[in-house]
Amino acid sequence: MHRTIRLSFILLAIISINLKCYSSEIDSLPLSNIDESCISNENIYKFKPSQIILPAALIGIGITGLESGWVKQKNRVIRNGVRFDNRTNIDNFLPYAPIAGYYAINLFKVKGEHNIVEGTAIFATAYVIMACAANGTKLVINSQRPDKSNFHSFPSGHTATAFMAAEFIRKEYNNVSPWIGISAYTIATATGVLRVCNDHHWTTDVIAGAGIGILSTKAAYWLYPFLKKHIFNTGKLKNMMAMPYYNQQSLGLSLQVAL
Repeated sequence: MHRTIRLSFILLAIISINLKCYSSEIDSLPLSNIDESCISNENIYKFKPSQIILPAALIGIGITGLESGWVKQKNRVIRNGVRFDNRTNIDNFLPYAPIAGYYAINLFKVKGEHNIVEGTAIFATAYVIMACAANGTKLVINSQRPDKSNFHSFPSGHTATAFMAAEFIRKEYNNVSPWIGISAYTIATATGVLRVCNDHHWTTDVIAGAGIGILSTKAAYWLYPFLKKHIFNTGKLKNMMAMPYYNQQSLGLSLQVAL
């Protein structure tokens, strides 16, 4: 139990650092008014090198778990200390709680940085980036899970999904209340902790997944002005539909765009 608490604090530290690093971002420019001439250093669509420091560091820490004997030993110590005797499957659903919350917030007409259609387009972009990065890396690295069920351990896709959604919520509602983002990041942290406690991943797997998730959302915002102009134009966005799905093992989001 004490090691579970310590693991939680490690991932909560990731939240604190991320929120502190990006609390000064100016996210006030609505996308509906954007054009190439008005993109500046003071809006959420502009790439800033400082934005990649934290996610790159998390991914780097995760990679050390693949090669460093000392880190591998620490992974085993944490795993043996926090592993549940009886697993729970709540970590299969938690990653999608922040995005479900996003649509719930919209039902109450709480205004974020974008309307629900544009927000869905950004989220879908982030999801595609994250899924390609996480699943592609799994296939290349071929790392065995702690429970030896398969070789898809690195990185944690569930954690990447959760942190991708949490960063999306933070960027959309940072100007409404920082507690919305904090709540989303708390859920993401719980996802990562449970993936370790349920013996599905090593600690470094979930740390790398957190970095991939955060970076995927940031990349989606950097790309969105281009995507809005060339792919998600007004007419196409009107014919876009997003819906959740469930396959008896996990939840997901299906996106359809009529071109």
